[in-house]
Amino acid sequence: MHFAHSLTHRAYSLYLPKEARNGVTHLVSKQQASRTNPKMAPFRRNVDFWLFCLGVALAEGLAPREGSPKDWGYKFVDTREVQLPNEVYKLLTVVAYEELARDADLVEDPAQIINVANRLAGAAYPRVLNELMSKDLRNTPLDKALGLARHVLS
Repeated sequence: MHFAHSLTHRAYSLYLPKEARNGVTHLVSKQQASRTNPKMAPFRRNVDFWLFCLGVALAEGLAPREGSPKDWGYKFVDTREVQLPNEVYKLLTVVAYEELARDADLVEDPAQIINVANRLAGAAYPRVLNELMSKDLRNTPLDKALGLARHVLS
């Protein structure tokens, strides 16, 4: 696939909101040297958290966050450093197609596609973090992530 190939040969930055940095640290197991229990840190990598946020944004029909991710976010990885399944690349292209007003020139540009994905993940971040870090001590962050996923899919 052209898009997947171009992402691995050029670096496109993936962003999360600046205010996400501390919250994400608690939920990503790779960043938890002393606590790698998947119930407490349900995401293996930052990109997994980013993808979860993207999925929530799509399921809830959220509009992409306004502005450039460079202005409101922090880069946590670039596309040369992370491998995603081809299905994810296809999904990103389909999502961008709709958001970019079906403009073929824009949809052919990987930078535009990643920009849309970053802005969608940024839009869902507050909802996801609030849900996963809620004070409900009866449920672990993993339970909360699964509950949120069930809720947005129903």
